[in-house]
Amino acid sequence: MPEAQQPLQQLLLDAADTFVTRATAEALLRREDATGLPAVASALTNVDDNHADWIHTAVRDVFTIYAYKRDAATRRARSHR
Repeated sequence: MPEAQQPLQQLLLDAADTFVTRATAEALLRREDATGLPAVASALTNVDDNHADWIHTAVRDVFTIYAYKRDAATRRARSHR
């Protein structure tokens, strides 16, 4: 979706509101597709430290597996045997 890249970059690099940066990055990363990840990676090449921190937070929120979530998933899987 090349036509979406410029508007996505504008959202990811929103100078007025880093919440927009974080929310956009998280939504794109949750897509787990060929549009979201490259858009976020591209934005990281052009951001200041503050925006980079918020994008990093989105990456952590999307891709980090917490022990309690892992343990709950393991229990559910075992109960379905």
